[in-house]
Amino acid sequence: MRSRSFVCIIVIFLFGVSAVLTNADDYDWPRWRGPNGNGSIVDDSWNIEALSGEAQILWKVGVGQGYSSVVLKDGYVYTMGSWRGEDTIYCLDAETGEEVWTFTYDEATGIPNSTPTIDGKYLYTLSREGLVLCLNIKKGKEKWRRDIPKELKDMIPGYGYAGSPLIEEDLVILNARSTGIALHKKTGKVVWVSPIPKPRYSAGYATPVLVNYDSHKYVAIFNWDGLNFVEFQTGRVLWSYEWPYYTEIVADPLIIGDKIFISSGYGVGCALLKINTDKPEVIWRNKNMSNHVSSCVQIDGYIYGIHGNIGGWLPFRCIDVSTGEVMWEQKMTMASFLVLNEKLIILEEDGTLHIVNPSPSSYQEISICTTTSKPYKYWSPPVLCNGKLFLRDYLVGEVICVDVSK
Repeated sequence: MRSRSFVCIIVIFLFGVSAVLTNADDYDWPRWRGPNGNGSIVDDSWNIEALSGEAQILWKVGVGQGYSSVVLKDGYVYTMGSWRGEDTIYCLDAETGEEVWTFTYDEATGIPNSTPTIDGKYLYTLSREGLVLCLNIKKGKEKWRRDIPKELKDMIPGYGYAGSPLIEEDLVILNARSTGIALHKKTGKVVWVSPIPKPRYSAGYATPVLVNYDSHKYVAIFNWDGLNFVEFQTGRVLWSYEWPYYTEIVADPLIIGDKIFISSGYGVGCALLKINTDKPEVIWRNKNMSNHVSSCVQIDGYIYGIHGNIGGWLPFRCIDVSTGEVMWEQKMTMASFLVLNEKLIILEEDGTLHIVNPSPSSYQEISICTTTSKPYKYWSPPVLCNGKLFLRDYLVGEVICVDVSK
């Protein structure tokens, strides 16, 4: 009996080890702002010393203009770009940058804003003009498509659709119409749809954010009329928190425990709300963080982000989650962020990388790294996966892969 039990234990152990080693999903980056959707990950494959001085660039690939970041699965990189009015979805080899497949479609204005989302065997994309596509990730073959403005009578936002698809269970949730749209991920069939927006309102540019609260799932959708807290399965709006409609809603809601942080540009500022199912409780609201483009990140009770509108020097700030008080600020240009193993990677729009030790006491830079001398524009946050750092420029239209492996 003892030997048989011992053998069973060994078999179970080996099976568990094998499952861990072969679970590629643990090392993938399937959606906008990473596996957790909040710009924060744990990844031991990187070497912090690799981001000091001049970056070791493995490859650069032109993919067309666009604000789309990259996603990764099983050693392949996916993104979107536009040349001469045509949108193209790319699949690249993560090791070499070589093109594996492309999928091109006509688009009147091009320049995609959103980032693809991977779920299992499929890639989901949302174009600037509202075309939703589901493609097989291996060959780029189309499974289904939906034209949101034409089929669901939606009003295209001023700068086009920008929020990336949120996929949870069988739903593809989009920041569209007044408080969101949900499609079935296998068929594209409409599961729920919100009302047509009022004339002065439209969908926002932020990505829908999943909220787990009191053992139930909800979605935070930040639109021109404010923050909407909706039921995941039905789309029913439980409450809305009004926000000035004249501002551009770009930065994603940031979930911090049982609270939601929101911010927008043009001096509107920010707010911290306590999550409830009947109405939001305002903990504080001020103008200490005004996100125009980039979403904030949170580390150990402090929020880090760029304050102010694009153009010139801006304050990079640290604010206290509990009070909204500014702890310190550092002069910087427009930047985006990645929290990696409790370190903060900051990507300025010119391609400069800063590695920072996050602290409420002061700005503590560990190292600085240059990636290019050309007039690039990096507004999408950096992506790190399997010892490689991926940067996406929207002006020149390149994806750059930097070696940060140990």
